[in-house]
Amino acid sequence: MGYKQLQFLQNYPIGLSKFGILDATIEAGKSFDLVPLPLFFPVPSNQTFSLEKNTFALLNYYDYITYQYLNAHFEHHFNGFVMNRLALLKNLNLRFLATFRIAYETLSPAYKDHLITDLKLKGPEKGRILNTVLCWKTKG
Repeated sequence: MGYKQLQFLQNYPIGLSKFGILDATIEAGKSFDLVPLPLFFPVPSNQTFSLEKNTFALLNYYDYITYQYLNAHFEHHFNGFVMNRLALLKNLNLRFLATFRIAYETLSPAYKDHLITDLKLKGPEKGRILNTVLCWKTKG
């Protein structure tokens, strides 16, 4: 049996001269047919405090599944623009990083009725997951 699904991912790092690099990633997907559970789109998850590219921190794996989604991940690497200006911190070789991540995803009731399972299926509440982080990392 065939299924029609469409996925799109675009990553574009934008150099902002001395202000650093903005790494922008846009991802979208949609399932046009009723698909079995393994073919749903899970929200990209990371169960730790660490920063993983294009995932949402402190979110359990397969916590949310969807049939259509739009994810946006923005990371701004300041490349010393902030920390090199502060005299005492310059010697520590720290770098400043800001991230902004958002997911807009839906799971229609038709899909919940289609799947016969004991699992409690859920999409993100009100369709959105927001994850922002400001952190410092060592140069290296």
